[in-house]
Amino acid sequence: MSFVFRPAAKIEIDGQSLTAAEAGLERLEVVLAVGAHGFAALELWPRSKFASAAPGAAVVVELGDGETVLTGKVAAVAKRAASLRIEALDATAPLSTTRISSTFRDLSVADIVNNLAGEAGVDTDKVDGDLKLESYAVDTRQTLWRHLKDLAVLTGADLAADPDGKLRFTTPAGGAAKGTLRFGADLLEWRTIDRAETPAPGFAAHGATSEGGSRSWHNLLPDPLGASPPWSRIFGALRSREAADTAIKAAKVRAARSKTPAWALTLGAPELRPGDVVEISGLDGGGLALPGVGDLGIGGAGGGTPYRATSIRHCFDGMSGFTTALELEGTGEDASLAGALGALAGGLA
Repeated sequence: MSFVFRPAAKIEIDGQSLTAAEAGLERLEVVLAVGAHGFAALELWPRSKFASAAPGAAVVVELGDGETVLTGKVAAVAKRAASLRIEALDATAPLSTTRISSTFRDLSVADIVNNLAGEAGVDTDKVDGDLKLESYAVDTRQTLWRHLKDLAVLTGADLAADPDGKLRFTTPAGGAAKGTLRFGADLLEWRTIDRAETPAPGFAAHGATSEGGSRSWHNLLPDPLGASPPWSRIFGALRSREAADTAIKAAKVRAARSKTPAWALTLGAPELRPGDVVEISGLDGGGLALPGVGDLGIGGAGGGTPYRATSIRHCFDGMSGFTTALELEGTGEDASLAGALGALAGGLA
């Protein structure tokens, strides 16, 4: 992971590309999150060269060493005597304003997601979802984005946009962390919480197809949850035991991740995206030792605790430079910093 020590920003609006200084940029904020459209807010000098920007204009925001963090369109322009504010949403935003009525038969979740994105004119980057649904209906009571979020709940997928504004509907995968945040080096502020794991909801298929196979005649079950069921949900799209089991597994993983939320503030890290895994290291020792305190782990390497980034907030201004705030959750494993934090607090007491 690279961290930005010399803040730099470049903004392109309607084909005009300017650096922060050329645009008269006072403050820039970009918010990216799983399950949400990317958002950017630019506070500019009132006579900025971007003063003629209008809603619908194409926007590209780069931070650091030319790292694209958002591609989309201007959503709103607010003009005041002392400032100009331009707000933008990433290119997946049309999914929150498009409504259709349609039924998909015998298609995989990936096929359904690609179809819905196409209805809104949104390009896709990577779409996972091998689970086949015998029938999935959408109607105009909900936007396409709401339907995509429902499908993400059923399959455990992350719903977000890539730097170019293309839709990503991806199943979180294991592997190496995108980077490491080191106590006493990269971390400016941090906060971790250990809490009891909340019960995950169950899911049940609502028809006899789930027991008789996909070729069987589908009959609604009068009591699909059985006697004394746990907290459960029934989705019309879940017509097989395989589909219900997939939803149950996804719910259990979400519950396990929510057990260890965290927050971190670091130097600007524009390459991070929602869903990326980062490690927080140095809280359990392995670096600088102080007399009477012991090993504080400052600058230590390895041995970090992995966390998933659910929300990323980049801030760029003249007071603080370029910083990145991360809302984090566990990776689904029983990983916790409680012991390390307790030991550190005891050593400093």
